[in-house]
Amino acid sequence: MKIKFSITLLISFLIYSCNNEKISDKRNFSVEQIENINYIELKNKTPKEVKLYKKNEKWELENGFSVNEDLIKYLLETLSDMKIKRPLTKSEKNNILKRMSTQRTQVKIYSDKKILKTIYVGGDTQDQLGTYMILDNSSEPYVLEIPGFKGYLSSRFSCEINDWKEKTIFNYKKGEIEKISVKNKDIEKSFEINSSDSISNIYFSNFENINCEKFLKNNNQFSIQEILDREVIFEININLKNGNTSNLKAFEKKSSEKGRSKNKKFDTERFYALFKNELILVQYNQFENILNL
Repeated sequence: MKIKFSITLLISFLIYSCNNEKISDKRNFSVEQIENINYIELKNKTPKEVKLYKKNEKWELENGFSVNEDLIKYLLETLSDMKIKRPLTKSEKNNILKRMSTQRTQVKIYSDKKILKTIYVGGDTQDQLGTYMILDNSSEPYVLEIPGFKGYLSSRFSCEINDWKEKTIFNYKKGEIEKISVKNKDIEKSFEINSSDSISNIYFSNFENINCEKFLKNNNQFSIQEILDREVIFEININLKNGNTSNLKAFEKKSSEKGRSKNKKFDTERFYALFKNELILVQYNQFENILNL
């Protein structure tokens, strides 16, 4: 009898433990050991999609752009620190599930091609102090927060790829560069500098921390192709000692009705540039020492 009782007790304990584990899994949103994460996929219903890759301890997008370090830091900290703030009432649950069926962001988190967790991120609470989320294969959404942080979390899961791009164009140490050529529409202002040239150390030092103002995209009032059809005003080609290359083509920007250039045909403060197949807006003062020897 004692043996049968012990076996029954053991089975009951195992069933209880398994059920508790399943319940716990459906409530465990945070990811431990975020240093092991090396791929994150964000996708919404629009559909828009962002893929973040960790390579050699650096995060980048699939088109080769570096990921903004602050944004990936916030995302990883969010995945690690977020906790359930509260469950939902029955009426609230029905409304949120209906809303999340059409408006949500799917977040897939991987480590070495193994999926660690899939989270669906919905909208924010009315007081904007929490965000609705639900785990994959669960029917129970919750309000999530980061303890000690007053605010919502949804903006940290953006599916706008331009939000994630690091705005750095060039950031090379002078010792990394083998050759730079500048082709100007005014041929007399074109030149080429090699690492063996006496001026190279001074000139190459201008290629650290060169940033764009923003990334551009098509809309009803703006056509990227129309910009690319314009004459190239200058082109920069960089050859690095490791064999990599970088290219930038610049185009004039028409003057706006405001600012210092309002009475001129073209903007004297900013220009457009094609960089890694993306159109960007750049300030001339970033290139002042690059275009002039």
